[in-house]
Amino acid sequence: MNILDTLSNKRCLRCIIFIIAVGSYFAIVTCRNSENEIENAIVSLLKQTIAPKYVIVVDDGSTDSTHRILEGLKSSNNRLYVITNPDLGYDIGRVVKNWNSAISLARKLNLENTDYHMISTDDTHYEESYSEKIMHKMDSDDKIAISSGNYDNYSYSTPHGAGRFVRNSFFEEFLHLYPEKMGYESVILQMSLYQGFRNLVNNDA
Repeated sequence: MNILDTLSNKRCLRCIIFIIAVGSYFAIVTCRNSENEIENAIVSLLKQTIAPKYVIVVDDGSTDSTHRILEGLKSSNNRLYVITNPDLGYDIGRVVKNWNSAISLARKLNLENTDYHMISTDDTHYEESYSEKIMHKMDSDDKIAISSGNYDNYSYSTPHGAGRFVRNSFFEEFLHLYPEKMGYESVILQMSLYQGFRNLVNNDA
């Protein structure tokens, strides 16, 4: 072996490449009469540095052009699925039922299993690295069941609002679907703690 080969081998020892597996997720978006916001909300998700494997939108009986906008987006993106409910009037209480409809559709269609699911809304836009920042912490600690970022200047002790990520292994084992009753947010947070998990507000996201 000549001197050039020796130098080359020494360089190679310093050039070990580590491939780090990154978590995966799907997003659930609920909407109603969202013609002015829904496209931007979906594009914000699809443009994440780590994009969702698929997005399931539940249109809760829109009477404006939301349905037409969604069908247009769906025709150009095979990662987008749309559930259209009849118009039963506005009722915030149906939000949780709509989340469950999205989760049930993913199971029915045998869509790709993911590590997490994300709860989003029709008027939330995220910085492009939002999902990556949330999953980075959750990937590094499998005891984090639920995590969200922080979208204002208040200090929160528990995950909240749009942008929540839920670990699917925890969800499938202990809940399977969201409880469709008042206090649903606190139920899942308390369940995670009871089962030995923890929840995280990621102030970097």
